[in-house]
Amino acid sequence: MKHKAMVWGILVTLLVFSLTTNLTAKSSAEALKYLNELTDPLDKISADRLSYIQALAHSNSKQDKEAKRAAIITSVEKALLNANQATKYDGSSDLKDAVIKYLNVYYTVLREDYGKLVDLKEAAEQSYDAMEAYMLAEKKAGEKLHEAAEKFGKEQKVFAKDNDITLYESKDRMSQLLKKSGEVMNYKDELYLIDFKPYKQEYYLLQALKDQDVKAIEQSRETLLKYAEEGLKLLDKVVPYDGDSSLIQACKNNLNFYKMEAKDQVPTLIEFHMKEARFDAYKKKFNEKDPKDRTQEDVDTHNKLLGEVNTLVPTYNKINQTLNKQRGVLIEQWNKSNKNFLSKHVPKK
Repeated sequence: MKHKAMVWGILVTLLVFSLTTNLTAKSSAEALKYLNELTDPLDKISADRLSYIQALAHSNSKQDKEAKRAAIITSVEKALLNANQATKYDGSSDLKDAVIKYLNVYYTVLREDYGKLVDLKEAAEQSYDAMEAYMLAEKKAGEKLHEAAEKFGKEQKVFAKDNDITLYESKDRMSQLLKKSGEVMNYKDELYLIDFKPYKQEYYLLQALKDQDVKAIEQSRETLLKYAEEGLKLLDKVVPYDGDSSLIQACKNNLNFYKMEAKDQVPTLIEFHMKEARFDAYKKKFNEKDPKDRTQEDVDTHNKLLGEVNTLVPTYNKINQTLNKQRGVLIEQWNKSNKNFLSKHVPKK
């Protein structure tokens, strides 16, 4: 069974501020210089993080993505070195300590939390629970960064207030690109998870069909129908992103396929396997009898059961061929929709 493509990444909105150079009489140029020296390296980190997100969205090269992530780590290490070498300002190390604390959290998330994500990612495709756990861990990693950024932002504001420096929440292009990229990736992940639950359940159904396990087929069919209907209800609450409903429609096409498959087609496949199992059981007893001991009723029953199986063979084959073809088309469309959605909405530069 083909796997659907997915893009991964730690996403978080950082608090970024721009500084006005119009200082009051009480302010000192030294205070502004000190603040800039501590915070300027954060701009490089933001630029590298944006480059990493863009690689996740637009590049098919695993090597390129890993290189971008390594660049973020390098930038954080350099920023930490810079902050550790900074002196106190006016006898206080509060701002310096805040920068170091923030960068340490950032570094830990990149090295440790992300390391765990890499391990979880390998197992994520195995089940919906594993996928959900991966996304939850990814979300928590982002929350750690956001919380650390907020704490640093508060300390930055205190320093600015104490030294008569006016801070404005940044509206620069970098901040907007990071915010936009995060929104796009989170939106895509939301739809991916809605689709993944029945997608994975269908895998179990196909495995049960392969094993000709009628009980497992029926259980998987009922669960698939339930998940598909639940997904369609969830999908009704999702609004198009920036007027783009392409991903919603692709997800809806998948869910409607799962619903149709489970409700309308699989029951016939189950019927075929039940009749085949009934014939196989009777055939075994039939063959155990010596030919001279077989009655006409035995022969008639054997032929009747065989006929029922043979009658369903063309229908069984046609259903499988049709479902396989439709499934292949939908997987291709889903992957293409994800790629086009990211290409359209994640800023390239």
